Amino acid sequence: MDGAYTNTTGNFTLPKVGGLTFPDISLDLGSGILIEAQIGLTAPATGNYNEATGAMNVNPKISLTLGTDEMANLPPDFPISGEGPLKCQIAPLDVNLSTNSVNWPANGSAFTDKPNIKQGALAGGWNTKPKVVSVVPENASLCPLIGGLLDPVRGLFLANSTPTIAEMPSFSGTKLTPRPCDAGTTGIPGTPQADCKVTNSGETAGSSTVALKSSNKKATVPKSVKISVPAGETASKTVTVKASKMAKGKVAITAKASGRTGKANVKV
Repeated sequence: MDGAYTNTTGNFTLPKVGGLTFPDISLDLGSGILIEAQIGLTAPATGNYNEATGAMNVNPKISLTLGTDEMANLPPDFPISGEGPLKCQIAPLDVNLSTNSVNWPANGSAFTDKPNIKQGALAGGWNTKPKVVSVVPENASLCPLIGGLLDPVRGLFLANSTPTIAEMPSFSGTKLTPRPCDAGTTGIPGTPQADCKVTNSGETAGSSTVALKSSNKKATVPKSVKISVPAGETASKTVTVKASKMAKGKVAITAKASGRTGKANVKV
């Protein structure tokens, strides 16, 4: 983290660009399925550092970008297939990081090397998932499917330590409970849904019929949906998965349109 103090009481700001440098990671989407991920700031972040106690709090709005430079390099068991780059961004994720954290994903700890900000840890999580958007034009229609694979509850643990920490500490506390949709979003909390997106690269408006199929007979989707798409734009439609109580777990939803196939797992 690289920022500047804004007053004499320890308040500081991390700029959007350069304020948080986070190493690229591999994110587990479940069942050992890994995908490349980058974390950054969507806006300047504010925080406070108490030089006397070593306590720190930071409230960043972060972006989580998932994808790859070439989809052909994804593992064979990855539930979505295609060619070319795939870059899907989930933002803003609202997380409160604190040295005082005693909850999931791990305990924080005050910085013991004072006034230097060393030998301490910040921890915190988020429990709501904003809209997923593409940051590259290629394969933009697959980003809602990527979003469907991601659990809405995740956490961060940031530490400065000597010696180097070899791995994440064991989880502690109670995992956060997913929040209902944020203001301005649509959907029924607790109802599994899938988004279908179609891109029209032509010069005239048109429509596309997307064929849908569920891997579980106890979790059904419409056989198809028709999406009207303006010229040169992308349109989407949200489909509700109707599931019985016997359909708990992950259900694979396959969408086919214009010779292309997308597949995603929806948690029921």
